Amino acid sequence: LAVVTGSGKLYLLKEADLAAQLEVLYRRGLHRLALDIARANAAPPHVTAAIQQRWGDALYAKGEYDAAMVQYGETVGHLEPSYVIRRFLDAQRIHNLTSYLELLHARGLAGADHTTLLLSCYTRLKDVAKLDAFCGRSVGLVPEGGAASKAPAAGAAPGSVASAGAAGELGTASAAGSSALAFDAETAVRVLRAAGYARHALAVAQAAGQVEWQLDILLEDCGAHDEALALLETLPREARAGALKRQGRALVRERPEATTRALMDLCLPPPPGSTAGSSSAAAADTKPGAAGAGGPVYTASIADFAPLYADTPTALLLLAEFLLNSAPPGGLAHEGLLYHTLLELYLADHLPDAPASDPAAAEAERGA
Repeated sequence: LAVVTGSGKLYLLKEADLAAQLEVLYRRGLHRLALDIARANAAPPHVTAAIQQRWGDALYAKGEYDAAMVQYGETVGHLEPSYVIRRFLDAQRIHNLTSYLELLHARGLAGADHTTLLLSCYTRLKDVAKLDAFCGRSVGLVPEGGAASKAPAAGAAPGSVASAGAAGELGTASAAGSSALAFDAETAVRVLRAAGYARHALAVAQAAGQVEWQLDILLEDCGAHDEALALLETLPREARAGALKRQGRALVRERPEATTRALMDLCLPPPPGSTAGSSSAAAADTKPGAAGAGGPVYTASIADFAPLYADTPTALLLLAEFLLNSAPPGGLAHEGLLYHTLLELYLADHLPDAPASDPAAAEAERGA
């Protein structure tokens, strides 16, 4: 553009490129205008994200943290998350930090460290409503009122970028199984258990389809032995046996009769024509290579479970007697070992878990 002044001077004006225009506007603090010009020029997303980062930095420097977080929220997917997280950690702005971490999870961009930090924020705020949404309890994964549940407390964070629907979005993803979870399930379970939110951890373990984690939580954190036994009943026989080998000692100690009944069922072949558990579990019980549904069914060996009864040998004695009296000839694995174990128990001077005898009856017996 050529301009001729009244004094006869000629000026040649050239339009500056977009980067130069933006730099001038940055120096003047006109970030909104810079963003409008970039959008009018169809600037690529990384350019608009850079503008919003500069805008967020300016607002942060003024102490306008909520407004700054709005701008940083628009940079998700372009700006390294650690840049924003570090700023709000240093400023002790836990509500703003929580909203940013929620947004990372809602966009599927969160890593294990982000999940750890988000759950730590929730537990520090005692925001049970957000924990419920994150872990999927709002869709009925876990019954309310569990032994390790915390009381509700804080409400929504001010200046939140991610709306309440963001946390709900995370919980909805949880219901579809491990592959659909928008966060690292193992990390979530670990953090929730450490913070004392065992029922929330259980919901995540259920959503991830991790039976081993569920049993650990039920037995170690909740003391819910009956629930653990009910969960075991839903498993195929071989998986049930494996779980009992690992966690059976606590169950034998707390629920000796129910656990022993479960072992009786596993160590005896089921009657012909019967099904063990659900149809899917029954199908999984058939050993590989068996022809059709009538193939051999997995039968456990009592030798694998004898160590569980180290503190309750009387219960082991009753189990051994039952198996030997109930099994068909040759129907028990390691039958010789079972007889040997039973003989040792018979010859023991005293079984530590044997019921105490009546002193009066014992005295009368000695007098006779």
